[in-house]
Amino acid sequence: MEEYDESGTRRRHVPIIRKYLRVKPSTRVDKALLSTTIRRAAARMEDLADIINIAIKELIRHSFERPGFTSLTKEAQRGRAQVNRALYRQVYDALTAEGRNAIDTLLAESASESHQTRWNMLKQDAGSPTLIHLRELLERQEWLVRETYIALFSHFIPCGVWEAVYILDGLLKNKSDIQPDVLHADTQGQSEPVFALAHLLGIELMPRIRNWKNIDLCRADRKSRYEHIDSLFKETINWTLIETHFPDMLRAALSIKAGRLSASTILRRLGTYSRKNRRYR
Repeated sequence: MEEYDESGTRRRHVPIIRKYLRVKPSTRVDKALLSTTIRRAAARMEDLADIINIAIKELIRHSFERPGFTSLTKEAQRGRAQVNRALYRQVYDALTAEGRNAIDTLLAESASESHQTRWNMLKQDAGSPTLIHLRELLERQEWLVRETYIALFSHFIPCGVWEAVYILDGLLKNKSDIQPDVLHADTQGQSEPVFALAHLLGIELMPRIRNWKNIDLCRADRKSRYEHIDSLFKETINWTLIETHFPDMLRAALSIKAGRLSASTILRRLGTYSRKNRRYR
């Protein structure tokens, strides 16, 4: 094999194979195409293997021979670093001086006798699903609001045993200059009533969702078809039901906005309804 790789026979075969397969050699890969593809992928995903796979697919689509893996890896690392630096700069520029000082305080100061930084306290995982741990999580939320760090990190709150009904409260109680409107959560944040209320409140809820294949989504109408994911759609949206109860839902959202009651109160009430209840549906 090694003799063939270094032989003149291989050098004669390669152009013939390329011509037959209608591919262009990797030495002629459009650098701008590769760079743009990698940066677009890096804006949506972090894993290097995923970024490289996207780049390979795009090169194949344009009939380019795949470059060496080392070359692709270096270009993907470079592109990801540039995208991340741009994102960091965007976040930094959006912060006020007060917000930057709050982050410095998080990373530098000890908040208790344990000499842990506030950042360590902020990123602690939830405990096991017990009443005591739930109370601790509620106390932690109050601490976040009191310390105003909720303004910086409420859109990355981990749910754990902290039920999905509480994840909107922290964002809505935020009174600082920084007003995030995107809420990231783990799998426990996947809740249809929470999705609906978040939408009415102008909040983009983005929980991590596992087992997509087991989820039944709703089509806009029976004729709607969706390429690649059509098998996920088992139901059709009941627009009449939504229209009937839309005024009620708006009143609930306006009451929350006005501070008359909390999002968790509404969601707890919905949670006690039977799934046959029309307003819950």
